[in-house]
Amino acid sequence: MDCKCCCQSRRLVLILSGHTNNPNFRPWQGLYLSAGIITICTAPIVWFRLDADIATARFWASDYERDQAVERLRANQTGAGSREFKWAHVREMFLDPKSWLFAALICIPNIGAHVANTFGPTLIKGFGFDSFNATLLNIPFGALQAVAILMGSWAAYRWKIKSVMLIILALFGLAGSIMLYMANKQTVLSRPLALVGYYFLAFMFGTSPVVYSWSVIL
Repeated sequence: MDCKCCCQSRRLVLILSGHTNNPNFRPWQGLYLSAGIITICTAPIVWFRLDADIATARFWASDYERDQAVERLRANQTGAGSREFKWAHVREMFLDPKSWLFAALICIPNIGAHVANTFGPTLIKGFGFDSFNATLLNIPFGALQAVAILMGSWAAYRWKIKSVMLIILALFGLAGSIMLYMANKQTVLSRPLALVGYYFLAFMFGTSPVVYSWSVIL
């Protein structure tokens, strides 16, 4: 979610800085300046105030609460922050079929999703829009990413059926790819069909949180 908010902020900064009339100030400079200022201001807070792990966290009211949290992590098999490297764990990871299954579930949907996220403005410019309109039309894509992540995660938690949610989100992405293909095959590019197909690709981002929660539970 933080990444989606950052992407939306980046697009807004590009739009605002792109309308400046200063010949010595480029739109990309506004992006880097805003990101750099935010990083400089927040990095010390994160470094000095954010706890590294549960074992050393400062917000526990008692040692008993800390021990409870550590035991919950151990019961979920999610680890308690051990920094000891063991080759046996590496071997177990490569021999466990679930590791390859979850890697495939994460990588395959995100290949197409992140290509669309990275080259989205370029793709929209190919529909016949200029740079500013392409950046503006890319904002709904980020909003749909947030909707897909929130609604997909909530529905998977509410009905306890994660596989169904994965299929639904993947079908939206598949429908978007088909729409883009059909729009491109026409003699004259259909902008509405192409834009809707592009926006449907945003639903692929909802698959990753569902898979992450699935792997923790298993």
